[in-house]
Amino acid sequence: MFEKYIWEVTDVDANSVTDFAMGYRTIAYLIAGDNKSKMSIVPEKPEAKGLIHFFKKDGNWAFVTEDEYEEKKSELPKLSFASRHPISDFSSKTFADLAALESQLTFAADGEPQYYAKYTLGVSDDEESTTVTASEKMAQEGGQTYDMNPVIFVRSSTPASNAFDVIPSIKLADFFEQTENENVQYTI
Repeated sequence: MFEKYIWEVTDVDANSVTDFAMGYRTIAYLIAGDNKSKMSIVPEKPEAKGLIHFFKKDGNWAFVTEDEYEEKKSELPKLSFASRHPISDFSSKTFADLAALESQLTFAADGEPQYYAKYTLGVSDDEESTTVTASEKMAQEGGQTYDMNPVIFVRSSTPASNAFDVIPSIKLADFFEQTENENVQYTI
């Protein structure tokens, strides 16, 4: 039917094609990206993956990995941070004072832990904050639409009714490394 190529893709490694779809006049290829090895924020466990909780204890950062969470969640303070993404140059970052936030929040008497995130991407100064509320299960499982961006949660041991009035918005670009090629590139 077609004797002439409209576009010929020539510089793709066939082993990197993970899937494809064909239409009447189109072909779409899903090409695997680079397998980037990410370093964990836990100094003693650089291989730790998943949702990692962190907070200050006696002036030093304390960490609870995803593998330790069920065993140690009762030891977490009323507020802690949590992220599943490696934070670039973690030790030099300035985080909100959790004790100061705790004094301003209104907590429910009981209930399941809640995860709150309030952030901007950092692409412009007039950008509005995005807010995310997640249940313990949603935060632990990941794979939610908000996970398309790296987020830093404030985990509350019980729901806090005024969380987004108190929790400051963070600029994701200040905490997470961006590369020039986060999208799929191919040459036609």
